[in-house]
Amino acid sequence: MSRRDRRGGSAAGKRGKPPARPRRRASASKRTLAIGAIAAAIGVAAWTLRPKPPAPAPGSAIDRMSAGEAYSAGLARGQAGRHLESVPYFRAAVLLAPDSWTARENLANALNNGAQESRIHLGKDEPAIRSSVERIGMIRDAISHSRVAERLTQTDQDRALIGFQRAQTLYTFGLVNDADLEFRRALALSPSSPAIAQALEQSTARLRNGGGPE
Repeated sequence: MSRRDRRGGSAAGKRGKPPARPRRRASASKRTLAIGAIAAAIGVAAWTLRPKPPAPAPGSAIDRMSAGEAYSAGLARGQAGRHLESVPYFRAAVLLAPDSWTARENLANALNNGAQESRIHLGKDEPAIRSSVERIGMIRDAISHSRVAERLTQTDQDRALIGFQRAQTLYTFGLVNDADLEFRRALALSPSSPAIAQALEQSTARLRNGGGPE
């Protein structure tokens, strides 16, 4: 996988206009910034495969996939809102193509969205991952992969996109001061982005109110 991953098209979030990422739970607070659809951030057409590694020993279907196949399978599940299902596919893509920032950023998004994924259980809307400790662990893992993805990028606009999405994650979980700093860094890298500018204005206003709910 080339370190100079490219994304085609002009969809929001591909160049200079990071996407808004939709919430997965109908009960989301109005103060929460949208968390982007995985496919909106990074296009399938941009995927450039490295030489295929030796075939693994027979095992699960994922074990028999190439990096591109695992990546595409993860995207398909993410587009369908099945983020938890997409995580192992993106992990496989990262394992096979460790120098691909797109694979790592999609894994970060899948972990973040998966931590917020909900299900209907006994007539109630509740987190699909019931353990708060496990959900926090997923978010920490997401931020870690996001930082690695940022180091692998080659352009300021790609770094701005990754920083913007990481800031959204921090903001969503109430770490407004950290989110504000990330939004500022992202805007410095992509000063013409209205989405980042608006997000920064929102986080700054929330800080003025003590960082609590808007």
